[in-house]
Amino acid sequence: MDISIYKNKLLNEGFLNIKLDELYPDLVDTIQIFNNKEEYIQRLSNIQFDSIIFSDITYEYIKSLYCSNSDLINEERINIKEIEGNSHKKFTFKLKLKNPNYKFLYDLNNQLKKISSQVFQSWIDTSIYPSELEYSIFYNLMNKIYLDFYGMNIKFGDVHPTFTCFQDGDFILSHKDADDTENRCVVLLYLNSDYEDGLGGELIIQNKEVVKPEFGRIAILDFTNNNVIHEVTPVQGNFKRCALISFN
Repeated sequence: MDISIYKNKLLNEGFLNIKLDELYPDLVDTIQIFNNKEEYIQRLSNIQFDSIIFSDITYEYIKSLYCSNSDLINEERINIKEIEGNSHKKFTFKLKLKNPNYKFLYDLNNQLKKISSQVFQSWIDTSIYPSELEYSIFYNLMNKIYLDFYGMNIKFGDVHPTFTCFQDGDFILSHKDADDTENRCVVLLYLNSDYEDGLGGELIIQNKEVVKPEFGRIAILDFTNNNVIHEVTPVQGNFKRCALISFN
């Protein structure tokens, strides 16, 4: 296998959309540990939600949506900024729980959607730590990518994988990532063996390349020579779009 073909595509076009068994067939068996995505969904502990809300919705009201569960909260960051000359506010909500609680995050996500007039992105996630077997597996993938595509190794512990779950109505609007980062790339490993066309959660790159969230598919976006526009289409119904992602 000639990695240089894939390297040229990534660095020239800014992205690579490929199945793991084509890029690194020796790693295919190792990722089977991620086949039971429901196990990871029950470990979810964080929420990310960016939107526009009406100006009469206060910080105190948003906090009231979860304050009764304050024993769950590890840290919070809510940023509400008035939009000049408008009756709305820009709203950025990040929350991390002390312990996993998928139902709480699911309900909170839905409540935040109800008070928003426009949503830019929303999902729930959890970090994967170096002490976990899953971390080692994803690190091996990241180190191979770094070595083959950027000519360097990456230290164990310097990879920061996150397990993300997009549920009904979750999406990301078209945007670029590399404006304020020193990362060389972002890597996504998709984990859905139940994906079918029409369920959403596809990554759209440069308004044309469609990355389907199929189990074992990888998407790499390059930041060294490129900064491609991309988005995630809204998830539909009971489908839960799951992936491991790391910026490095």
